[in-house]
Amino acid sequence: MLYRARITEGKYLLEVEKLYKMHFIEAERIPFEEMINNENITLEGFFEGDELVSYMFLISLKRVLSILYFATKDKFRNRGFGKEILNYILLKYQNYLIILDIEEEDGDEIKTRRRNFYLRNGFISSGVFYTYGNVNYEILTYNGLPKEETLNTIWKEIYTGNPKIIR
Repeated sequence: MLYRARITEGKYLLEVEKLYKMHFIEAERIPFEEMINNENITLEGFFEGDELVSYMFLISLKRVLSILYFATKDKFRNRGFGKEILNYILLKYQNYLIILDIEEEDGDEIKTRRRNFYLRNGFISSGVFYTYGNVNYEILTYNGLPKEETLNTIWKEIYTGNPKIIR
């Protein structure tokens, strides 16, 4: 059974920073320091004993939760932890519109597996695709569809410059 704890400092923060740089390509990454210093972004860690299993960055604004980055350490993958964590988030924020963005599918197996994971766990495509930093993203949602105003509010929290909705 996993337990959750907010990470704000110490060895786990350093571990997440290292993993973040491994799990996400540079073009996708928001500067780590900007995220941890943003009062609207929280870093949640999920642990088995004293070992970090997974982490995610979250923005919660007016009944909307945005999952920015969600990754599980390699040695814990394919053991059901991702589903357990996602179920926890969906239950905790059951009255929120939950959104996340993923790289647009382009035939890459990992991108397809990631998208299918979220779809199996109740997310749907919002039909919104955007580009930022030369990367195309698709927005997936749970509990409804976001308004463009909602997306712009979240994007102002995390991006310098404006993402461009492409369809």
